[in-house]
Amino acid sequence: ALLAGIGIEKPLLLRMTGCPNGCARPYMAEIALVGSGVDTYQLWLGGSPGLTRLARPVLEQMPLEQLESTLEPLLRRWKEQAGPRTSFGDWVNKLDGEALQALLPAA
Repeated sequence: ALLAGIGIEKPLLLRMTGCPNGCARPYMAEIALVGSGVDTYQLWLGGSPGLTRLARPVLEQMPLEQLESTLEPLLRRWKEQAGPRTSFGDWVNKLDGEALQALLPAA
């Protein structure tokens, strides 16, 4: 619903798992949510759609109810800045840590 509301029609590789052992290969997704407690997830960003690059950890503990409010500014900026062929993961991977943190809501 969030992607549709923003008007994003490009494919996006998202993986979500309750287990930090990596069995679902979350660490290679463009957006990965890895369980770190009850309704709390680590947020990893920047993997590649072709599964050739690992994502990087962005947030250690994000309550599930903050998922959309955390991702929305990132997705909106990607839509505004990236060309039609630039995947979300490639776009995030080009951001330095400071630029990426600036797009996240204040904790």
